[in-house]
Amino acid sequence: MGKPVFLVLVLVVLGYAAAAWRVAQFGNERSDEPADAAVVLGAAAWGDQPSPVYRERLNEALILYQTGRVRWIIFTGGTPKPGYLTEAEVGRKFALAHGIPAKAILLDTESRSTWQNLTNAKKLVAAAKLDTVLLVSDPLHMRRAMRMATDIGLHAKPAPTTSSRFQSWRYWSNFLWRETSLYLAYIVFKKLT
Repeated sequence: MGKPVFLVLVLVVLGYAAAAWRVAQFGNERSDEPADAAVVLGAAAWGDQPSPVYRERLNEALILYQTGRVRWIIFTGGTPKPGYLTEAEVGRKFALAHGIPAKAILLDTESRSTWQNLTNAKKLVAAAKLDTVLLVSDPLHMRRAMRMATDIGLHAKPAPTTSSRFQSWRYWSNFLWRETSLYLAYIVFKKLT
């Protein structure tokens, strides 16, 4: 391996490590400001129940509503297979069971990616004449989600979950690797995932 190739490899590794550091650090940023709505980014639903990851996001949104930080909750997310409840419908069912009034809930049942979650949420925000939102997702997902929200003109602030299902080093590092790769793919290639 020649010296120029080695230097390029070192730069790529250092660049990736720097991006991973930014992704991890950004997950600690949290807005304390109120907003019109919480936008809960979709995650897997298991039948009519939220997956453990999605449940953490739902709990965070409920806290934001119950403490008066938001007046609306927007649930996003479609379904991978016809005949199953969408992620948004599972979120709505969970919220209703925990005392959130139906009139405070908006749904996007079509989106299948973070980009679609955000663009569809922006349409709901505009239709309801809302302005500001708090994005609710896992801490490691926040950097990419916030960048996308900024790029589409959604007035968003971060509201990462205060707890995460990604507790073990193995799961956390796998999620960090995935999110760093997706963040870089979005920044460099504008890949809309």
